[in-house]
Amino acid sequence: MKKIIALAVASAFIAPAAMAEVVVYGSLRTSVEYAKMSDTSADYSKVRLVDQSSRLGFKGTDKLDNGLTVLWQAEQRVRVGASNADGTNNASVGWGDRDTFVGLQGGFGLVRAGRFDDIIDASRGDFYGALGGLEETSSINSRFVRRGAAKSNNTIAYHSPSFGGFGFKAQYVMGEKTASTNNNGYAATAFYKASLFELGAGYKGMSDTTSSAASTGGDNADKYKYYVVGGSVMPIAGLKISAAVDQTKVTDSGTTTKQVGYGLGAQYDMGKYSFQTSYGKLNDKKVNGVKDSTSGAWGAEVGMTYALSKQTKLLAGVSYIKNESGASLTTNTSAFAATAGADLASVSVGIRTDF
Repeated sequence: MKKIIALAVASAFIAPAAMAEVVVYGSLRTSVEYAKMSDTSADYSKVRLVDQSSRLGFKGTDKLDNGLTVLWQAEQRVRVGASNADGTNNASVGWGDRDTFVGLQGGFGLVRAGRFDDIIDASRGDFYGALGGLEETSSINSRFVRRGAAKSNNTIAYHSPSFGGFGFKAQYVMGEKTASTNNNGYAATAFYKASLFELGAGYKGMSDTTSSAASTGGDNADKYKYYVVGGSVMPIAGLKISAAVDQTKVTDSGTTTKQVGYGLGAQYDMGKYSFQTSYGKLNDKKVNGVKDSTSGAWGAEVGMTYALSKQTKLLAGVSYIKNESGASLTTNTSAFAATAGADLASVSVGIRTDF
């Protein structure tokens, strides 16, 4: 009888685990950073521990009897040292604040519903992947291209299968409706991948907001539009060279502001080493067709990683941003609030371990 009870108890634990197939994964990434900001009044510098997008997640799949696969993921942002990027703590940081969704996959492609990095964010990996991404401190090119990227709630996205190298993605953001606004929107990207090159383009439009993400702000006259075109060449093994150009068009209370951004970058993988560098530039804004000659900026970055094992890497990065007097871009892990006309620089060395 004791053996039967023991087997019954063991089966109760083993069977659900086999059915659930839950994968626990994560990544802890932190660096020591020296940051400096210079503006018209003073120079500021700071040395601190900066988190580089650490996360903890759970995911799984379920193969259905009809041949389709249900997949799901719940991912949380965790920070080594403090909850906020500026080093302070925020008790309101909650569960599922990163990619959290349920999806259905089959020969038709993939459909996801939930909250996740949108298809504009994914466009870098689809057709201009050498523009940043090795580590957070040096990955400032999202300030110049990929500016339409967001992580909106209430989003449904479709990813097509590859048709001889051609693919496309589309999404609809249901928005965050209030009594006076309905901040919904849509986006689409199309791209072609070959062994030696990649090309693609994307568009995004949001209603009743001036932001790339759905929000309860704005009014019903506001519009946000975003366009990006990019490509990459891979002339030799391990080397990718990418370029992209984008434009934002924001209509706010009858005022229309346009701004064009450019990015050029390269990444080279050599054994345990990966190196990446890029340059980005924002043209001056045009407000109702009139150029604002103080609103441009440019920046440059260098990053590298070295693999200590299959799951652990050393990180290093350097970044610099030069703002004109009316611009206030910051570095990706900025230690300082944005100040118009400031020059910002950062240097970091750290470690990343995945599990």
